[in-house]
Amino acid sequence: MEANQRAAFATARALRRRFVRDAGYGLAYGSHPAGTATPRSDLDLVLIGPQPIADDELAQLIEAVCDLHRVHGFDLDTEVDYAVKVYASFADVDAAVSLSCFDTNADGHLSVSAVVVEPWFLNSRTFAHRLLLNALTSPHVFLGGDAITYRRHRERAEHAVALLAITLLGEATSITLDETITAVTIGPQQATGEDFLGYTPNRHLAATLRRGLARLARHGILRHLDGTRFEPDYGACLTAIEQLRAPRRPGATDVLTRQLLGPGTMHAEKEGLLSDEP
Repeated sequence: MEANQRAAFATARALRRRFVRDAGYGLAYGSHPAGTATPRSDLDLVLIGPQPIADDELAQLIEAVCDLHRVHGFDLDTEVDYAVKVYASFADVDAAVSLSCFDTNADGHLSVSAVVVEPWFLNSRTFAHRLLLNALTSPHVFLGGDAITYRRHRERAEHAVALLAITLLGEATSITLDETITAVTIGPQQATGEDFLGYTPNRHLAATLRRGLARLARHGILRHLDGTRFEPDYGACLTAIEQLRAPRRPGATDVLTRQLLGPGTMHAEKEGLLSDEP
């Protein structure tokens, strides 16, 4: 299986070079990078480019992804239409990391509905943005391309998921890393996994949230109480969410990103499985 999986990743890298070249990048996510795939598990792929893809190119990409699955003996998962999930633009990433794919309640806190297994929900742009947020913050393989933009998108996604976890905890006076993990893995009516946000409690999720919480602490949204607990400033948290979700002029997102992430955090990464380390 490992040899076939490596070959499939190589084919996916070739698709990235063909369809987005170095102007964008590609990710493989889901069960194969997470190490939970069976020999026939589908390979979740998304190519991310600076502009929307033309209809004819999208059709070619979908055909190529289906061919990849046939050649490597993987099952096709068509529950979510491939036209929705195999390509995203930078604007789609902006929408995903702005948390605009979630509702807010009367107090301004975010709320996450359980997944509705119906085409109107699974093939919506809102759900596509939830998938994209998950792809950037769950175990994935970087398929090459624009590594600086990839790193910026990934760090913004980590920041967003940490904010999401805090607001899902309500008005807790203090929080722990374990509590934020629970917040994004168990939803309404105890929905979990693909029925909620697609996360499972694991080392990668812990590292992702740890990095996100550390950034929030640097910007005064959290305060360290001791080695394991943080005190949230919910006013600052809700203000940060409002700023993320506000409509932006072209270029404004990059300014906000620099403010949130600080200098010196963006660097190129080699193609391959990403580290779980903070």
